[in-house]
Amino acid sequence: MWPLVVILFFVPFFALYSADYLAEGQKHEEANDPVKAIQSYLTGIKSSPSEELYVAAGKLLGKMKKYDRGEKLIDEALKKYPESQSLLKLGALFKTKLGNEKDAQTLSDRLKKAEPAQPVETAAAPENPLLAASSLEPLPEAQQATAAAEIIIELQKVDHDNVEVFEKGLRKLIFTCPKSPYAAEACWKLANLYIYASAQPDYAKAVSFLEKIIAEYPGAPCFGSCFTRLKSIAERTEDYKLLQKTASQAQSCKVWSEEELHFWKCHEAVALVKLEKRDNAMAQLQQIAARTDSIPRAAEYADFLMKNL
Repeated sequence: MWPLVVILFFVPFFALYSADYLAEGQKHEEANDPVKAIQSYLTGIKSSPSEELYVAAGKLLGKMKKYDRGEKLIDEALKKYPESQSLLKLGALFKTKLGNEKDAQTLSDRLKKAEPAQPVETAAAPENPLLAASSLEPLPEAQQATAAAEIIIELQKVDHDNVEVFEKGLRKLIFTCPKSPYAAEACWKLANLYIYASAQPDYAKAVSFLEKIIAEYPGAPCFGSCFTRLKSIAERTEDYKLLQKTASQAQSCKVWSEEELHFWKCHEAVALVKLEKRDNAMAQLQQIAARTDSIPRAAEYADFLMKNL
């Protein structure tokens, strides 16, 4: 009885906070289906616009060399997020590609005036959410599935605007019922809660729970999505150490196709360039770019990076 009840309640619960268009689009990108990825991003922008969705869509349109469409999208985004460094960079890139040098320079000037994004220091975060929950001791394993289901059902009775209660409930499930079939999903929902439920995302806490899934629940359905979400956070915050760590760790997981694996190598190369290890990065990209027959999309992306990094 409990599993059916949980299925009916647990999934809609999180949908109230995010339809997760970003993760859906990233999943399509990894599957080398850019058309479906763009559709996911644009649907998300129409339904629940965010800076991250605009950035993801803009980057993909750049990879697809659809500069006209990208320019229009980023112009629209900059009206909503005029101080976004990522959007300003994309806007300048599109205008340069289209020969609009004057407008590109205008955006570049705005970029120089924008305050630099503060990288997330996840290792030195003022509050470690894992340590903060250390007082929540695991229940006997035989009790955990039922206890987790009870927590989930109680959360359905809470007003959806009461984020603090949802946070506490999910944390209680994660730490008292870590062996339950719902623990990994709770970590995923909590990480996304920290990202999407507030105007000021708490990326440090989100990273902690995404990395917890990777370390403790490698068989979870959301396992692969954790890497793409960490990549998104790293790019958003310009935390290139996190990007390198995530991309490197992803390469050791047997969940990717050959082409997807080499996309992660490309992401790692981007991080290496930003961390002043350009020679290593370029050598890595050259090897990928040469494999146009076996991994054509990754090879094209590697070639694009070599020309633009």
